Amino acid sequence: MTNRILVFYGSYRSDRMGIRLAHFTVEAFRARGDDIELIDAKEVGLPMLDRMYKGVSERAGARAARKARDPNPRR
Repeated sequence: MTNRILVFYGSYRSDRMGIRLAHFTVEAFRARGDDIELIDAKEVGLPMLDRMYKGVSERAGARAARKARDPNPRR
């Protein structure tokens, strides 16, 4: 049975180091045969929240939701 896993990485820092661990984790699970996808908040353009925010832009939220539902859309 293949597990379906989503890794969400949310750091926006310029010197972010955790992205390397996120990529390592994705590759390790993929090598095991799991269906895994990495969503990088910075890469997909989710807004950076440094204070309380009442909503997310519709376009950024919709893009992230589509990627979460279907990480490999057919073009």
